[in-house]
Amino acid sequence: MIKKKFILCFCLVLLNNCGFKVVKNNFQNFNIVEIKTSGESKINYLLKSNLKRDNKKNNNKNIYLDIKTNKQRNIREKNIKNVITKYQMVITSEVSYTSIDGNNKGNFTVETRGDYEVDKQYSRTINNEKNLVTNLADEIAEEIINNIRIIINDS
Repeated sequence: MIKKKFILCFCLVLLNNCGFKVVKNNFQNFNIVEIKTSGESKINYLLKSNLKRDNKKNNNKNIYLDIKTNKQRNIREKNIKNVITKYQMVITSEVSYTSIDGNNKGNFTVETRGDYEVDKQYSRTINNEKNLVTNLADEIAEEIINNIRIIINDS
């Protein structure tokens, strides 16, 4: 009985320590020097402020970004009376990046989706849309930073 418990505990300890490391790294080893934007102005403003927030000047890899955003609003649901009850927002950002030394050039696309409900009061519906746009812009900024971090670390 004691041998079985000992073997079970020993196996659990061996299987628990598998040796894998977390891939997500919060350290930003690049500096965004300039961000050029086109498309939706509010989303671009939010993206710029989120991307510049974590920027550190002492990094040796300087990057230029060119971001083109597109916002699309689609009808998600209608009720029995054919009245719209929910919208879907799709924000697509095409990002082109260039390092100062010219070693890294390329582009990628980030797309996020979200839904918001239509309220009885129009002002609440507008607030729901604004909150969704803010949240989606935050997600896009995170994705942009993560993609650039992966690209910079691979080179």
